[in-house]
Amino acid sequence: MCPRREPFMEGDLVDLVWPSRDDFEVVAGMLAGGPAAALATGGEVAPEADDLRADCRSGRTTIACVVTKDGQTIGFVRWVARKYAGSYEIGGLVEQPAQWDLGMGAEGTGLALEHLFHACNAHRVQFLVGAFNLRTLRMVLSLGLPVEGILRDYFFLDGEYHDGIVTSVLREEFYRFDSHGTVRDRISSADKQEARELLVMARARQAESVGL
Repeated sequence: MCPRREPFMEGDLVDLVWPSRDDFEVVAGMLAGGPAAALATGGEVAPEADDLRADCRSGRTTIACVVTKDGQTIGFVRWVARKYAGSYEIGGLVEQPAQWDLGMGAEGTGLALEHLFHACNAHRVQFLVGAFNLRTLRMVLSLGLPVEGILRDYFFLDGEYHDGIVTSVLREEFYRFDSHGTVRDRISSADKQEARELLVMARARQAESVGL
């Protein structure tokens, strides 16, 4: 069992944690080859860990590690800020085929969406999915997301071109989903209400003291 790291998003199967310095090496290795890298990128991009770290340090790209409840890093979710504030493109992978179809990748993606919409005030999150990526395509279409466009022959994989499918989820659509349960607040509604009431009372006392 790996030492447990404090997650910033917790699910039933997996959590999301911010990457350590060593995690960038792990993520780079996941992207260097194998079927998961091919599905996620349409080929082998073989980035250097330092390049991934530099992209994240720039603030344009964010990587979150997908870890099991026993602390094993099994994949990652990555989102990239697009042209306008609140607009992102998201992707990721679970490395080992034995861990596909168990709901871990879907939950990791769902946690990242929850973070983007509920903590980062995202307006639009876009997916670009290769027409060869059965599982991710099945996941996004099962949510009822619209196919906004088809990028013809966008990917080249296994000796042939494949279309890319563009779909997205908008903020109001995300809050209508219930596939991952209720969106969780960090601060309870009771505490927020009590804070508002304290503020109302404080302002009333202040107004009374100045004779308003």
